[in-house]
Amino acid sequence: MYCKTCGKEVKEGDIFCGYCGARVDDQKENNMSNDLNNIVRPINDGSASPRSRLITFLLCFFLGGFGAHEFYVGKTGAGILMLVFCWTGIPSIIAFIQWIMIICGSFKDAEGRPITMW
Repeated sequence: MYCKTCGKEVKEGDIFCGYCGARVDDQKENNMSNDLNNIVRPINDGSASPRSRLITFLLCFFLGGFGAHEFYVGKTGAGILMLVFCWTGIPSIIAFIQWIMIICGSFKDAEGRPITMW
């Protein structure tokens, strides 16, 4: 059986959830729907970025020298700097390094969350 409030597994016979303290003895009739809700969970639990790694990869590959991938992940300041200095070629070198970081999975969005979803 699972707690309706927090979704954690609760032992049969428990009155309160050991994780959140919610009352669970009145949730027995909804046990089937709780099991189904725990099977169909979203993949992104908030620790990863909602941005697509494939789109970031393609933007960095084709428009990296202009900072398009930086705008996509929410780093507008870095994107503007890359756009302003695109004529120097330095943003292209930086974009190449970031392209490798995207491939390796270590590139992060503006909130510091890794972009892991392909």
